[in-house]
Amino acid sequence: MPLATRLLGAHVGWRACVACAAAEILFRQRQPEIGHKRLAGAVDENVRGFDVAVNQVVIVSVVARKLKFLLLRAYRNWDFPKGLVEAGEELRRRLEIRGRKKSHSLTVESDLRNHIAPFFAGKELDSKAELETHLRYAAGVELAVLQEYLTAAYSLKPEADLSGRIGDDVRAAYAEIMRIAIGEMRHLRAVNDVLAAIVGRPQYTPALGVATALPGAKPGQWWRVVPNPLTAGALQRFIDIEAPSESVDGVYARILATLNQQQTDLEKKDENTQAIRTVMAEGEDHYRTFRDIQEWLKPYLHDETKYLRRRNLTLPPQGNKANQVLQQHYRTLLDLLYKGYKAGMPNGAENLNQARNLMIAKKADKTEKLESIADAAKAVADNGFLVSFVTPPGPHFKPVNPPDPKFKLSAAT
Repeated sequence: MPLATRLLGAHVGWRACVACAAAEILFRQRQPEIGHKRLAGAVDENVRGFDVAVNQVVIVSVVARKLKFLLLRAYRNWDFPKGLVEAGEELRRRLEIRGRKKSHSLTVESDLRNHIAPFFAGKELDSKAELETHLRYAAGVELAVLQEYLTAAYSLKPEADLSGRIGDDVRAAYAEIMRIAIGEMRHLRAVNDVLAAIVGRPQYTPALGVATALPGAKPGQWWRVVPNPLTAGALQRFIDIEAPSESVDGVYARILATLNQQQTDLEKKDENTQAIRTVMAEGEDHYRTFRDIQEWLKPYLHDETKYLRRRNLTLPPQGNKANQVLQQHYRTLLDLLYKGYKAGMPNGAENLNQARNLMIAKKADKTEKLESIADAAKAVADNGFLVSFVTPPGPHFKPVNPPDPKFKLSAAT
């Protein structure tokens, strides 16, 4: 299957200090989608017939004693069709060509402490029931951060209101946050797939309840789920949430440790642990990306009105029509995900495709009809309000508390 350079962003997670690819790369039709890529330099020739394992470094060529290589990781859970260009991909590519590179690199010591330790340091859970509880909370965390990231993205000024360097910085930030939000959708499905495998499809009930609180930067600390514009404080919060070995990684570390120790079916064990490892590894990418966004917006953080739509964005009033449509679409999205997850693949494919289209489809004409969450969210933001998502009523979407007996929502910050 031809994979043009301009489509790399739809398949490949961006990493720190990654140069832009400069070649068309061909993969066989049967090959899995690709997770992360890393190039030491530009590839100046086609690479045909890859047949590689998960998490494998592939040497492309050696030129002037410099290795050119790809670091690949296959996805099992891919909710979006092959070839879909993610929001802002062309902009991101142009910025890379202009020299805007992700600059954060970590020392070997911090890599060992923060990036490798979570995969091995988790304490095993005591029972299958406790594992299920942690998986349901993990799914709730993915849904909660998805909401917060979308709120932040739509708080940024639209492209028409920006120009020059700040325009590039803000558009790049928007594109990256939307990419991360799509990643959280994949994580939500991955966790539900593991949950279904653990409890068995007949007994499985999809986990679509949003978390009431997120794990904070320190053990035992909890943060309320709140919609906020992309202020300096909100941006630091996102960095803390995604930080390796802290916050969300701590939730998954216990799940991974339990899957490694308690599963007897080796094939399911491999699939389930790989799914959780992928979620954890992509969290590292999200962490680095938010640090990059912080660096891009640093010149403007002292006066947030330069890049935010308004100084004090508030939630829309009850009668706001765009917000009513947004909440209706959000309820429909959760209903479609529930049906699709419950049915499993391939039976649930139609529902999941409809959910995907409802999430990202954009109007093809200039009519007033808001046909997707993206359309409705933009309309709410254009009205001058903060985009947020209301949890629908019903047992399927009941909010989930952290699996900590000491947790009290009243104590969450």
